[in-house]
Amino acid sequence: MNFLLYRTRSVWRFRLIVGLIIGLIFFSFNPWIIQQTIDSYVGYSGRVVSKGLFVWPLGLSQTVSDNGWHYYMIIEDSDGQRHKHYIDSFEYSKCATGIMATKQKGFSKPVTFAGQMTSKELSELAQKAGVELPSHPPWGWFLVIGGVFYIFRRIFNWAKSDE
Repeated sequence: MNFLLYRTRSVWRFRLIVGLIIGLIFFSFNPWIIQQTIDSYVGYSGRVVSKGLFVWPLGLSQTVSDNGWHYYMIIEDSDGQRHKHYIDSFEYSKCATGIMATKQKGFSKPVTFAGQMTSKELSELAQKAGVELPSHPPWGWFLVIGGVFYIFRRIFNWAKSDE
């Protein structure tokens, strides 16, 4: 009995150790997988020195839409050091060499370039100019009401005919 208990424990230890070794080998040869996540969170600013396209080996990607093609820009900060940052295709299309790029800390903060306004700044400018912005219908409430209707319909079988 003790032999089976020891064997079960040793099998799980073996699987854990092998999994850790495979993970370390994988991430040591593919550091860019982690780097894209880090670049999407960390804030930075500087002048864009160059930009480019990097094809990840084996088509490894964090996003399905890029299909293994990933864009980067090299920026030079105020100290003169150059850093490579991975960006998405939309930010790559707005990026040009020689302009200032700034990213605030956070996952939902986009990279802004010199002369580019954020959506909040654009709406404030439109309000100052007297332009009336279009109002959007409350789609969220339509979804909530539809969901409640669907639940009641399922509970009370309103769609079922008694004929």
